[in-house]
Amino acid sequence: MAYESELLFQAIEQFMDWTEEGILYFHSSRGIQPPESGLFGIPENLKTLFQYAYVYLLLLFIILDKVKNKNNMQIHINNIGIDKEK
Repeated sequence: MAYESELLFQAIEQFMDWTEEGILYFHSSRGIQPPESGLFGIPENLKTLFQYAYVYLLLLFIILDKVKNKNNMQIHINNIGIDKEK
């Protein structure tokens, strides 16, 4: 990472502390024991997930617009798609 650069990282995998009721519900609805961890941090409305990153990048672009020497600046974004049907 470059000197004075910033990194924004969001994770959606969570380790779960299952209640007895949650274990029974998961087992009855899927036929298997619930996993120790998984992608349980995905909200129904994905705008919630990306709102902080969107505002952060928006502010960054506003700041960059006022910077005179932009030659060495880079923004890199990785994202993945989700199949909510699975």
